Amino acid sequence: MELITKNIDKLPTLEELKEIYAGCREKWNHSVHPTSETGMLRIEMQTAIENPKAQSIDDYEAQEIFMIYSLMPVTYQKEGYVFSIKNQEYRYMVYDDEGNIDMNFHLLNLGNKFHYRYDPEDMTRIELWQVTETGLKYAATATPKVAIHRATQERTEEENAILFSQLDANKRTKAAQYIAAEDLFVEVCKTEGYYQLNIPLPVGISKKEMEHYREEMKAGRLKAPVPIPEKVEIPEPALIDVEALGGIVSDGDYTKQLSRITFDELERLEEF
Repeated sequence: MELITKNIDKLPTLEELKEIYAGCREKWNHSVHPTSETGMLRIEMQTAIENPKAQSIDDYEAQEIFMIYSLMPVTYQKEGYVFSIKNQEYRYMVYDDEGNIDMNFHLLNLGNKFHYRYDPEDMTRIELWQVTETGLKYAATATPKVAIHRATQERTEEENAILFSQLDANKRTKAAQYIAAEDLFVEVCKTEGYYQLNIPLPVGISKKEMEHYREEMKAGRLKAPVPIPEKVEIPEPALIDVEALGGIVSDGDYTKQLSRITFDELERLEEF
């Protein structure tokens, strides 16, 4: 730095430096390539020769090549997928085709960890990849989380449309999950109605609206975001052959065998 300061008047300006660089580049490009047997210039060698095995790629493939995987996974939370790069925070959500939050993905993946794959030059979309036993597996594509003003007077018409669409989607989600769980609880006798109690409806949904949602589910136009597990038939318990197992193997086996002993068997045991 001392040398530069002492000779500052002898150094080129920025414009002069650009001209010097352009001259050096021109000289380099138009010099003979050292491996050319016919005296081709470097610029001719660069532009004229093609690799016969090279495969052409489209814009999407070119973008995919430069996408980067995050080093560490990030937990998906109720606020969405949030991470920071160089002290800048990014917030993403997974949306469906209608622009609402994909409730199926959202409810099934709360607390799950994902690596994110992104293009540093274009952060308008990222890919979420989940760690599995066989490696990373693509899960979903997320886009920047939609921000809506809290104050009514500050919201635009577009924000209002997004807000009310999401509120309606939330009601449909609650209703669908309620109806699906209701059917499951009836099967296993776990609902409040089994104990002669009044079953409350989800908050914000009227009885008339619930009946409408029931008709939609019957018609297949409404589905539960989280699949209800199918009913599994429990097989009849098989009697354990204690002698085949080499005697009593646990306290449970002992009490089970003891409960099945008859008086005749007890009398025979007393003979010994």
